[in-house]
Amino acid sequence: MCCVLVASTDKKAKECLLRCIPKDYSPKVVEDSSGAVLGALDEKVDLIIIDLEIKGGFGLETIDIIKKSKPTVPLVVISGNSSIDTGREVMERGVFYYLLKPLNKKEVKEVIENALKRSDGRRP
Repeated sequence: MCCVLVASTDKKAKECLLRCIPKDYSPKVVEDSSGAVLGALDEKVDLIIIDLEIKGGFGLETIDIIKKSKPTVPLVVISGNSSIDTGREVMERGVFYYLLKPLNKKEVKEVIENALKRSDGRRP
């Protein structure tokens, strides 16, 4: 079974994300940075979605660790911080997409579908 890792403590964001994950993918939800890093190490993860404001660690550092351990897995970052500098800093880390809260269901669904298509193309 294919897996989408969702790392967030934001209840509304998690609900939106989980509703947008295609039925043939199994969601795995974690609520802290260590769970995100451990979940990313799972070989079956096809997409990682992480909240920049995740508890247990600074989101940018967690993104760096995940990108080093899973450079080919698409990483989507969500955040309530609309600062242009933060957005630039996140995108410079090689993430697939940066979504701002409150999440738009149509945009989230499109981003997830595109990220999973990219992930499918990288499978052996």
